[in-house]
Amino acid sequence: SVSPDVGDLLPSGSMSIIPTATTTYTLSAVNHYGTENKTATVTVSLITDNITPPVIRSFTATPSSISAGGTSNLNWDIKGATAILIDQGIGTPASHYSQDVSPSATTTYTLTAINSAGIDKKTVIVTVAP
Repeated sequence: SVSPDVGDLLPSGSMSIIPTATTTYTLSAVNHYGTENKTATVTVSLITDNITPPVIRSFTATPSSISAGGTSNLNWDIKGATAILIDQGIGTPASHYSQDVSPSATTTYTLTAINSAGIDKKTVIVTVAP
């Protein structure tokens, strides 16, 4: 598990985090022999020399309601971001404008736009009909 605010994880893999302040994270691995802890500090410094925070102009899901096994396209328009992330295991999308998704249940997706001056977030819901 990872603390603070991350929780339990699979034994291998990765995840994206977006701290808003400098944070020290602790990874705790536990088995029948004991516990091993490792820490990593993510330093956040905002450089705002003539930079404005990113703005998510739009974030949509088309269609917003699908049948089980169907696909919806997440589409966005962002100004001023140096990085974007989408939760629900997507991470950094391959495209800078859209991402197809096929959730098995109704899912809320959060798009996060980041630059050195700040963060903007928007959400959409893809409803999966039975």
